[in-house]
Amino acid sequence: MDRRKQDAAVFASKTADLVKIWEWCKRRASKRGETVSVPTGKGTTEVILQPGQFVFGRHSAAKEIPGLTASGIRRRMEKLRQMSILATQTAPHYTLVTLCDPKTYKEPDQASGHPSDQASDHPTGHPTDQATQYKFPVCGQDEPWVLMAAKLAEYQETYPHLDVGAELREAVQWCRDHESRQKTPRGMHSFLGGWLQRAQNRGKAVWEKPRAPDGRVH
Repeated sequence: MDRRKQDAAVFASKTADLVKIWEWCKRRASKRGETVSVPTGKGTTEVILQPGQFVFGRHSAAKEIPGLTASGIRRRMEKLRQMSILATQTAPHYTLVTLCDPKTYKEPDQASGHPSDQASDHPTGHPTDQATQYKFPVCGQDEPWVLMAAKLAEYQETYPHLDVGAELREAVQWCRDHESRQKTPRGMHSFLGGWLQRAQNRGKAVWEKPRAPDGRVH
């Protein structure tokens, strides 16, 4: 559903508060993609946002949207999800919101379809993928190997109760400190997958009460 159809569907509801929430969502959505820090109790975690995404918390939203309570915002966000206007993915400390058809939220140079000069960790290259801040020294080349946003999102989905950002920073430092044991670029995905799996097995995951399996906003 493109943005014009999204707008039409929301306005057709004739619900002022729903329109207000939708307009707020459009303002909050990332335009070019970015990395944001999210509090996680005693620390923070890094979340990679693609165009059309933002990190949602109903209590912080209530401070930005006058006239609506946190519970009211939650209900209306759930309504937008049911209308397929947006999608949500819950994590232990935040909810990631994706406005459906995020292509409409890219800057012109991104939406035009012209190839990007961003590096890719896939042999064939994916110009729409974006590099993250996680750069690992590797064996066999002078330039660091860069973890791409799509793979980071995959790790965050696979290990939802693990502070993936913190673990990746530790892995970067390990590679710096153990030059003789650095991996080749081809072996980095296997190395990081094993690192995160061992972290979870060691009990470093932060477990919370079960979340709704259908992705409802919390």
